[in-house]
Amino acid sequence: MTDYCTLWPDRLFGVEIGEACCKPHDEAYDAGGSLVDFVASNVDLGACVAALGLSAWGVLMAIGTTLFGWIFFRWRRKGLDKSRPFR
Repeated sequence: MTDYCTLWPDRLFGVEIGEACCKPHDEAYDAGGSLVDFVASNVDLGACVAALGLSAWGVLMAIGTTLFGWIFFRWRRKGLDKSRPFR
């Protein structure tokens, strides 16, 4: 079993959100990028969860990942090749 929604259940009220929403969010975090990329990935996560019928949870997840997700995000300096990890 894979835990795509780190620190959050992969299933909410019988709705599977892990594969559909959290996996792409994890991939975006792994790809890293700028502050704009970081916020966009969190908004996309919230929109995905909301589209599955869990609007309030989508908003909560978008806010939570924006406030606390910076710890896990791979930040890149402006102008650097995104294939190179930030050091």
